[in-house]
Amino acid sequence: MDSKKELEQLIDSLMKDDGLHAPSMDFTKNVVEKAITNQPILEKPERPLLPKWTWYLLFLVVLGFMLFGFQHYSPTGNAASYHHYLEQFGDWYSQIFARLRVSKIVFYVVVVGGALCCLQTVLLKNYWNSKLS
Repeated sequence: MDSKKELEQLIDSLMKDDGLHAPSMDFTKNVVEKAITNQPILEKPERPLLPKWTWYLLFLVVLGFMLFGFQHYSPTGNAASYHHYLEQFGDWYSQIFARLRVSKIVFYVVVVGGALCCLQTVLLKNYWNSKLS
C-alpha cells in the first residue's frame, strides 16, 4: 500500500511540473489524413446485373423454342404449324388459371402491398435526391 501511495505522489509531482499542453491547430486534420492514407483501398469488384448462368439459361430457352418451331413448321402447310402448338399452349394455360381461385384477403394483400411498395419507392427516391443534392 505504501509503495502505491509513493508512486501516486511521484506521478502527481511530475504532472504538476509538466503542465497542460494544447494540440496544434491541424491536429485532427493530420490524424485523419494519416488514418486515411494508411487504410488499404477496398474496391468492390464490378459484377454484371445478371450472372452468366442466367444468360445461358435464357439462350437455351430461346434456342429450344426456335428448334421446336422449326421442327413443326412446314412451308407447304401439310404438317401441323407452329401456331397450332402455341394455341394449344394458350388453351392449356387458360385452363390452369380458370381453376385457380384466390380469396379476397390475398387479393387485397397483394394490391395494398404493391401500392405501399410503390409509395415507399417514391418516398425513398425523393429522400435520397434531397440528401444527395
